[in-house]
Amino acid sequence: NIVVTNVRTRVVRNSVTNAAGAYEIPLLGVGEYAISAEHAGFKRIERAGIALNAGDKIKIDLTLQVGEIAERITVTEAASLLSTQTPERGLVVGSNQVENLPLNGRNFVQLISLQPGVVVGGQIGGAITFNGLPYQGTTNNIDGTDAANPDRPTATNFSGQTRMNLISQEFIQEFKTTQGVFSAEIGRAAAGTVNVITKSGTNELHGSLFEFMRNDKLDARNFFGTSKTKLRLNQFGATAGGPILKDRLFFFGGWEGARERRGVLITGVVPTSSFRDQMLRANRAYEPILNLLPLPTEPLANEVNRGFHRREDNRFSREDVLLGRIDFAPATRDAFFLRYTILDARVIAPNISPINGLTFPSQDRTGTFSWSHTLNPRMINELRLGANKQDLPRSHPAYAP
Repeated sequence: NIVVTNVRTRVVRNSVTNAAGAYEIPLLGVGEYAISAEHAGFKRIERAGIALNAGDKIKIDLTLQVGEIAERITVTEAASLLSTQTPERGLVVGSNQVENLPLNGRNFVQLISLQPGVVVGGQIGGAITFNGLPYQGTTNNIDGTDAANPDRPTATNFSGQTRMNLISQEFIQEFKTTQGVFSAEIGRAAAGTVNVITKSGTNELHGSLFEFMRNDKLDARNFFGTSKTKLRLNQFGATAGGPILKDRLFFFGGWEGARERRGVLITGVVPTSSFRDQMLRANRAYEPILNLLPLPTEPLANEVNRGFHRREDNRFSREDVLLGRIDFAPATRDAFFLRYTILDARVIAPNISPINGLTFPSQDRTGTFSWSHTLNPRMINELRLGANKQDLPRSHPAYAP
């Protein structure tokens, strides 16, 4: 009899060996495990400190010694586990690296290029390229379900058109990039895959509270600029996870927000006052449009009707991402989890018209549901469903009276 126990949640999975002594326990979640084996007439053996990462398929050999089953042999040495069961090549980046490595904008996608042969943004913006293969062959997964646009699978599928990511650094347990020969579960990937695993609750209550800021008062002046460009950027948030029912029901939730005000230089060619008067005398219907345009700040050479407008303005953005996850193990035969994530953002960009800016709202949503059921010690079935929705309405009222 083989028993595998998640160290942090105490969730247990059972299996038995076949006549040759081989066993397999699939569909285990990411985390630290302990495994034990026992049989009548032999001492019970336990091995702890087994770290299981995303996509791992490792082999653990246990040797039983003759003796009473009440006697126990415990192996605590955490030996390095080399995967010999699949030909896949990949890189696992854990939560400690994701949270502590410096990342501009706190976007984990920058870490994907740590794997040799992988380039982010090489073919088009946000494209993830494995060994020079077309980016269309890359699959982007969150908790094992596809989270990418099937026509243009890029890193921007994780974050739409925003600074922040659909999956915050604080929400990631680990992620794995895989290339080589894939198993069938990878699906349509022809070049490589990125699989992000979100955090789940445990029997201990954990949480975090954070804020990061950038301010032009701490920056140097641009070498080509006459003054500093205004910048106010704050990213903040909180997470919490823990038990609802010990050893059975767990929760994890998080929120991260970003507020940015950045100075930008607006330039353009606009009609002069004299030319405006000529247009209005010709047709008063031009007045609503002309009222939206600023006056020139500088003359143009050899131009009477047009002038050059230059001014400093501010670009405003608000972004919020929320994640909720529930894990439930009512018995050793069943395990469920449900995760829902939403990223809501709104950007107002200044235009040549000082009255009406360009508004760019967006909303990205993704969810995953999983139910794994052990039919018998040698057979297990899993149902996993994923859904994604992206709204990108666009409003350009710059020249709407």
